[in-house]
Amino acid sequence: MYDKLLQWGDDLAGGFAQGREAKVSFGDSTPLSIAFVGMGGSGIAGRIITLLARTMVQLPMTIIDGPTVPAHFQASTLALVTSYSGDTWETLRAYDALSARGVRMVVVTSGGLLLQRAQADDVPYLLMPKGDVPRATLARMLGIQLALLERAGVWQTAAFVAHLAAHWEQVKGQVSERATYAGFLAHSGESQVMHVWGVTGDSDAAAYRLQTQLNENSKVAAVMSSFPELNHNLLVGFDAGHGAAPIVLLMSDFADDMLKTSAQCVREICIKRGISLYKPTLLGDTWVSQLAYSLWWADFASYYLGCERGY
Repeated sequence: MYDKLLQWGDDLAGGFAQGREAKVSFGDSTPLSIAFVGMGGSGIAGRIITLLARTMVQLPMTIIDGPTVPAHFQASTLALVTSYSGDTWETLRAYDALSARGVRMVVVTSGGLLLQRAQADDVPYLLMPKGDVPRATLARMLGIQLALLERAGVWQTAAFVAHLAAHWEQVKGQVSERATYAGFLAHSGESQVMHVWGVTGDSDAAAYRLQTQLNENSKVAAVMSSFPELNHNLLVGFDAGHGAAPIVLLMSDFADDMLKTSAQCVREICIKRGISLYKPTLLGDTWVSQLAYSLWWADFASYYLGCERGY
C-alpha cells in the first residue's frame, strides 16, 4: 500500500492522459448536469470533483451512491459510472436505471458485469489496471474523470491537474514521512472508534475520505460529520463523562471566517470537557492545494495507524 500511495502523482497524470485519449464521443451538445455514480473507493473521486466544482463550474453535479436514481436525470445528463470491480450491485442497478432513461454514460471499471453491460449496450468505457484495491485507485479515477469533463466541454481541467501534480511533487517527501503523523498517532491512542469532522464546502469530501481510509486501512470504526451542521445537534452529546472518542478535524485556511471561528469555539469546548481533538496542518497556498494535501494526509495517516496496530 505504501508504494501505491507514493504513485499518486503518476497515477493522476496517467489517468488524465487515459481520459484524454479514450475513444469517447460526447456529440455536439454540452451536458446540462453531471452524475457521479459509484460506491466506496470507486466513488471517492466523484465526491472530490463535486466539491471542487462548487466554485468553478456552473453546472449541477450529483453523487449517486446507491441503486436509486433521481427522477430529474434524463438524456441531457452525463453520468460517469465507476466500479473498480465492475460487480457492485448498487452501481449495476443505477446503470440499468440510467440506461432505461436514455442518459448518456461513460463507464470506468476493470471488468466484471459492468464492463459486460457497457460492451453489450455500446456504452463507452475506460479500463482500469487490474490488481489494485478500490481505495488505492483514487488518483487514476480522479484523473480520468477530470479529463472526461474537459472533453465534454464542462470544465477546462488541464491547468488544474498540473497544479495538483506540482503540489504533490513539492510535499510528497513530508506527507509520506511517518514523523509527520507522530501527533496524530499519539492522539489516536488505542481507541477503536474515532470521529472525523470536516467543513461543508471546504473539506467535507476529504473528511469522508479520511473516514473510509481509517475504516479500511486502520480498522477503526470512524464516523464523519461536518460543520456547521454538527454544531446544531452532534456537539451537545459530547461529554468527557460519556467516554467521547478522539476527534480529527480537517479544515483549510480558506474556510469561511465564521466557520473558522465556530470551529475554534468547539475546540475550546472540547478542551474544557477533556475531549481530545486533533487538527493537522494542511500545506499549500491555495484552497485546492490544501484540499489535495488533506487527501494525501488521510492516506498516509490511516496507513501508519494501520501499521501501528499490526494491520
